[in-house]
Amino acid sequence: KSIRRENRFERIRYHTPLVSNITEYVYDVACDRNGRILINTPPLLSICDPEHMTFKHVISPLPCDGSVKDCNIPLLVAKNGDIWMGSAKGLVCYTPGTDSFRVYTSEASTPGSLSDDNITALLQDRRGVIWVGTSRGLNLLRDEQEGFVPVHSDRNETSSLDNQCIRAILEDPRADIWIATEGGGLYKMRNSSREPALADVFTARSNNLNHDIILSLACDRSHNLWIGTLAGINKTYLKQQKFRLYRSEDAPHSIDLSGNVIASLYKDKRGVIWIGTWGQGLSVVDKELGLIEHYSSAKTGRHYIPNDFIHALYEDTAACMWAGTRDGLMVFDHEVGRFMRPHAYRNN
Repeated sequence: KSIRRENRFERIRYHTPLVSNITEYVYDVACDRNGRILINTPPLLSICDPEHMTFKHVISPLPCDGSVKDCNIPLLVAKNGDIWMGSAKGLVCYTPGTDSFRVYTSEASTPGSLSDDNITALLQDRRGVIWVGTSRGLNLLRDEQEGFVPVHSDRNETSSLDNQCIRAILEDPRADIWIATEGGGLYKMRNSSREPALADVFTARSNNLNHDIILSLACDRSHNLWIGTLAGINKTYLKQQKFRLYRSEDAPHSIDLSGNVIASLYKDKRGVIWIGTWGQGLSVVDKELGLIEHYSSAKTGRHYIPNDFIHALYEDTAACMWAGTRDGLMVFDHEVGRFMRPHAYRNN
């Protein structure tokens, strides 16, 4: 927890009076329709007013074992203002107006329940349907009366979505849904009817991708899909779907990335791509200017960032980039041109 006390901040560490078994890992960052920053550190949801740098904290009713997860644990701000919080123990929907929770878990004998309690990806599409990725498949929530509906692919068993670990879900400008999996490659689904239909599967075996473990997705304003894997970045132009590999290596035409294990991707309002890695810092790619900048704990000056594990990236309404790391939250202030802790950002 970050609190204001004599113009400084302190954090909740293990075995605090507020909640036990919590780490400083920030697993996801989002922004609500009022411009507040949402920070997922299960079982806590922290809601930050970036203008005044004040925090409100709510505790999920789901249990938390305190174990560290080397993956994103997602947040989703729904169109109606509800905040959906993923965890390893189920899915929670928090309604700020009533300060109330709804809890969803996996119950094998109960129709309409989730396929698994480990929530790994969240998306609300333009029709309002909520897509929930788990470590054992994909679920849709059209209305809460109906409950969750599992998504099955109509391909053979080797390319089935059933029991796949879903790592990211993205809706492209054509309303097609892209689903990143851990080991099964990339799925594309048509979302033009009530029941989504599998359109294609892209894997390393078919020579379309450089790796079948995909951790992050982003789409830029030129309709390029960026795909973060364990071996670099693939990029494809959605209208042609030809994949190009970006990775850090000595070969010609490679891209100068901080590292090849891509944990998070984000396209900001300027079209710049922010690329977070596992343990090797952050790369920022400006395609229009042809510039790449790197931030890491090994650098000094404005390219310094205290922690190199970049779990989550999000841009707020003031165009500041927030990075969730293993050492808490960092803010990139474009006016200053560097990352800083939230309290320093507020003082500036």
